[in-house]
Amino acid sequence: LPFTHAQAKRYALMGSVDNTSPFSVMLSVPHRPSYVRTIDLRVIPNERRRIGVFDARWMADAFCAVEKAVNLTAFTCTIARAVPAFLVPLAQKSRLTYLRINAALPNDAPLGLLQITTLRVLVLEEPTYFVLNALPRWAEKLKNTLLHLTIIVSINRDRILNRSDAMLA
Repeated sequence: LPFTHAQAKRYALMGSVDNTSPFSVMLSVPHRPSYVRTIDLRVIPNERRRIGVFDARWMADAFCAVEKAVNLTAFTCTIARAVPAFLVPLAQKSRLTYLRINAALPNDAPLGLLQITTLRVLVLEEPTYFVLNALPRWAEKLKNTLLHLTIIVSINRDRILNRSDAMLA
């Protein structure tokens, strides 16, 4: 189940009154969640007229979808503020082998990551110090299954130049 920018725009236009998210459609029939193997969240719709606040109904549907997808093998969420909401249901997925998250997480979130122990592929985008600090403990738990670890860090060149200018002054 991918949730794309086009779907988010449609969802925002129609509002959460209409069941336009793939998660609400999936949840409308009891046996459908067992067929879901992959969930890919690259965008999350905001509440109408409130920029920066996730749509509560959409988040509830997405959380429920992750919770009920018993055969989930891959999960992607590139929105850092949303990742902590999915850590508890992901830890219960015995078939989860691929995880890609924006790991710019607060200091308590890495504890939830340590509970996910079945991964073969792990991709961490923009990890915070807290996540990197927890990585050795997590790697110890994943040593029997983990095959690939990718850490993606984009460097803001302007910020580095400004910092070096400040150091020279």
